[in-house]
Amino acid sequence: RRSLNFAAWDAEEYNVIGSVEYVEDNAATLSASAVAYLNVDGAVSGPNFGARSSPLLAPLLLYTAQATQLNSGSLFDNWRARLSNTTDPDKLYGAVNALGGGSDHVGFQHHIGISSADMGFDGSYGVYHSLYDDSEWMSRVDPDMQLHAA
Repeated sequence: RRSLNFAAWDAEEYNVIGSVEYVEDNAATLSASAVAYLNVDGAVSGPNFGARSSPLLAPLLLYTAQATQLNSGSLFDNWRARLSNTTDPDKLYGAVNALGGGSDHVGFQHHIGISSADMGFDGSYGVYHSLYDDSEWMSRVDPDMQLHAA
């Protein structure tokens, strides 16, 4: 039996304190039972999909992108059009960059070794962490919520 846990972290900009404290406090349980950590702290800020992950999750991200509908094609089509002219998913494998630091996956991936992925849609966003980073702005970035749904 598996459970999905959804969490929101505070203090990401201050050395990812919220998520790292959670990992430190729950390291034994997470190490024993967590399968993966999926980070979507910047889920939609533009039209361009991108992902980075541990090597174990990269094929899963590509497969899922192919199976996820977005507008008249798939999420994979959106991703491929931006990165390559190939239709071969194996050639696109390199597009799933390795995780570095800088977001809430750090505690999971780098502290206790839980395979992690960070994904989302990006673009020119200009209002990140400002008073204008709200649902009204999202209605401009993704008016029909198709990117959010994907």
